[in-house]
Amino acid sequence: MITLLAATGYTGQFVAAELHKHHLSFRIAGRSEDRLQKLAASLEPSPEIIVCDIEKPETLGKAFDGANIILNCAGPFTDLGEPVVREAARRGIHYIDTTGEQNFIKLVFEKCGKEAAEKGAALVPAAAYDYAFGDAAAEIVSRGLDPCDEISIAYNIAGFNTSRGTKKSMLRAVSQQGFLFLDGHVVPSKSGDIKRELEFPDGRRLSGVSFPGGEVIQVPPHVRAKNVITFMAVSATVAGVIGTASAIGGAVRKGASDAIIDRLHRDSLGPDETHRLATKFVIRCEARKGDQRKVLFITGCDPYGITAVSVVALAERLAKEPPQSVGAVSPSMLYGADFIREYTTAAGLQWT
Repeated sequence: MITLLAATGYTGQFVAAELHKHHLSFRIAGRSEDRLQKLAASLEPSPEIIVCDIEKPETLGKAFDGANIILNCAGPFTDLGEPVVREAARRGIHYIDTTGEQNFIKLVFEKCGKEAAEKGAALVPAAAYDYAFGDAAAEIVSRGLDPCDEISIAYNIAGFNTSRGTKKSMLRAVSQQGFLFLDGHVVPSKSGDIKRELEFPDGRRLSGVSFPGGEVIQVPPHVRAKNVITFMAVSATVAGVIGTASAIGGAVRKGASDAIIDRLHRDSLGPDETHRLATKFVIRCEARKGDQRKVLFITGCDPYGITAVSVVALAERLAKEPPQSVGAVSPSMLYGADFIREYTTAAGLQWT
């Protein structure tokens, strides 16, 4: 049985629809019984509903009872995720989430993986389009170059219309210490510490500005590389703005983020279908070893829709067969990078 937490949130609704599309046995959980009933009524046959409040961990027990897999879409994960993933590890229940927050990914790997491994459970943070596909690309481009001198993953996003939850997670991310993987170690790094020019298939040359991406934590456990660096690929103008991120982060840490997040509770849940489908992305992954290099590009649109596809594809296979790795693992460590390339290609992404 799969339990979907935060099912009535923006991303959660897409995941619920995808679970229903694949005829999987699942339950939907959230704070509002009315919203859960409305969502359940839109799915036939209607899934069981569980009323619980992720901000009150003591109410979560019934969401875990009888579950084999927990899917968590409730962010900011830095604020809300730790009790959920710790309970999954304690009970030996497989766990998948949609976080884009590096510090939460780091927490899962460092504090929860050992107990989950002892119980035979896989904890998979960040199974969304960021950073599951970059993680898979890193495994693929490293073949033949392992161990690599460096793996870099760069994101270029056009027309990104974000949900309320994504805004909240982004604010939490900039309020915390970031990290890169340099000289074989996870080390503190500010956004913009590393800059370089990056070429893209359409002839564009963009500024790569380092930022604390999830692959910094996800890739080293299964791909040998001296350095793993994540970039935002942007125009020179935007690169200058990102270069001030450490100062912005300092301001957010002084308490501004809570006020901003409170304001976001009054905003709409997320972009409409037209704006969602208009969001296009390119993920550029490069592996280098000496003078050798390989580059892989992943292109697609609709990050929220493809996130639902990704989460459900992993959950569906996990429901049918044991994972290849247990403990805290990256998406590629569950069933290999080629599996991720396979289901995303079927959903319309291009890997070149």
